[in-house]
Formats: sequence, C-alpha cells, structure tokens
Amino acid sequence: MRTKLVLQRLAELVKQATDSNLNQMNANEKEDFFQDLGGAVKDADEFRLASPAADKARALLEAYVEERMDDRTRNMLEQVNIYIYEYYISKNKKDLITLITLMDIAHVIIHSYG
Repeated sequence: MRTKLVLQRLAELVKQATDSNLNQMNANEKEDFFQDLGGAVKDADEFRLASPAADKARALLEAYVEERMDDRTRNMLEQVNIYIYEYYISKNKKDLITLITLMDIAHVIIHSYG
C-alpha cells in the first residue's frame, strides 16, 4: 500500500513539474518543490521502486542539484565516477581504497547540497 502511495506522489510531482514551468517558479517555490521531490525520491529509493515517474523524478532532482553545484564540486564527483570505472575494470585493492575515500567525500558533498 505504501509503495502505491509513493508512486502516486512521484507521478503527481512529475506532472506538476511538467504542467508548471519550473523556471517560472520563484526561488522559494522551487526550493519547496525540490524538497518535496527529494523526499519522494528518497521514499522510492527506500522501497527500490522503478517506474517512468520515478526515473523522471530522479533526473529532475539530479539536474537541480547539478545546476546548484560549483565547478570544483562537479569535478570532484566526476573523479569519483572515474575511480568507480577504474576499480570495476581493475579490481585493484589500492583503487578500491581510493574509491571508498572519494565516495565518502562525495557523500558529504551531495548532502551539503541537499
């Protein structure tokens, strides 16, 4: 039952984003909208829900976070992605330790923008 409610909420928020141009929202409205969207995405992730609305909601949220991110932070997160790929290819213990460290840093960065 709860999963159905989460999916319905995601669908409503995605529809709201489509119906009302996000660029026409003032800063407070936009912040409130993305706080709601972030909570709904978090709930969907908790239940490992997949749907077109959930995918769209995640994409909207990711784009919003990235637009607020400075270049230094963006570059650091790109480095994390490079290390993830390198570890996946090499399975090297040194790469894994670097990856874990960078993922910890990325976690802090992402939550500072949340």
